[in-house]
Amino acid sequence: MKLSISHFAQIAKAEIDFGKPGDLTLLVGQQATGKSLVLQWLKLMCDRPKIREDWNRYGTNWRVPGDTTRELDAFFGEGLGAGYSASETIIKLDQKNFLLNAKSVSQQNPKESVYFIPAQRALLMADGWPRPFSSYVRGTPYVARAQSERLVQWLGNGQETIFPIPRKFPEGLRDRLTQTIFHGASVQADRQSTESRLLLKIDSGKQTQIPYMAWTAGQREFVPLLMALYRLLPSSKVTKDSEIDTVVIEEPELGLHPKAVFALGHAVLHLMSRGYRVAVSTHSPLMLDFAWTLRRLKKLHEQGDHSLRPWREALEINSPLASKLLTSTVRTYFMGYKSDNTVVAQDISELRTNSDDPAEAAWGLMQEDAIRMADIVSQMNLNFQD
Repeated sequence: MKLSISHFAQIAKAEIDFGKPGDLTLLVGQQATGKSLVLQWLKLMCDRPKIREDWNRYGTNWRVPGDTTRELDAFFGEGLGAGYSASETIIKLDQKNFLLNAKSVSQQNPKESVYFIPAQRALLMADGWPRPFSSYVRGTPYVARAQSERLVQWLGNGQETIFPIPRKFPEGLRDRLTQTIFHGASVQADRQSTESRLLLKIDSGKQTQIPYMAWTAGQREFVPLLMALYRLLPSSKVTKDSEIDTVVIEEPELGLHPKAVFALGHAVLHLMSRGYRVAVSTHSPLMLDFAWTLRRLKKLHEQGDHSLRPWREALEINSPLASKLLTSTVRTYFMGYKSDNTVVAQDISELRTNSDDPAEAAWGLMQEDAIRMADIVSQMNLNFQD
């Protein structure tokens, strides 16, 4: 599945291959390089009929006579429709072109095929409880409003314990999340107070209940992602959501220690193993470590070493999970500004540290300053025994 974007907002050119089910695509680059815009275009191109149905259901005026970019403002957020030029912008998914104000995209009971987990996760949980779609101001991106509505519906099932839930997730993944994010605490839904809210319950001799805004930043960011994973990683004999083909996760590392990011990397591996096409935007070098490792383990397998031991030891996964990843392909794209202040996407999937291109050698420039400082210090005559 290939997405091509030309001349939209700051993006001059981006050609991204999201691959087949089971593949992983990473987008890296500094702030405001358009990573989220690329991922949102993927969502709009795949699920436009469902998006329009949601707007109609919740009373969003996405089509107004004379306002040619209203649909884009409603989707990306107010003002971003101005980034579309009728004479220059070209958006294409495989062989399908995006047509502004297209009328023939209606379907009966349209389905959602791309599950989008946006970066504004903590903001969706004001005071510890999500808000419905229609409560957001018109400038809020569709993907944020839709995810908040999903959380409202999920919490409406009456579940009291949000985490941990027995038999939810593979045991190893559940244990990692417990140890790295919650440290033995549980997440509970308080439905007895005047307003429903989530609480963190800590049992250390005496039971303590901590309201959402007093949680760590990482815990606040992770819980909305956690509830999405419950849907995407069912614990029944059905291994995946039959409607969803692609999972998008923006900045899974927000607020988290690298140990917790490693645990979330495991969640990504489970999504891939169950047949989801996964796309991730990230500022975390550790997520790129996953990409680097997966590509080299696959190359080792292709060269005739069919042992799963390196997979188990490097990624700390079991053989059944490793065997399901053998056919997966991992791609990485760097989005960077050029001298004319426009952005171009570059394929750096090989992640070669000896590349002549600093964007690849420093893995999307995330390691550039660390490499520079290490090179300078390594040339000094230092004696650490003094």
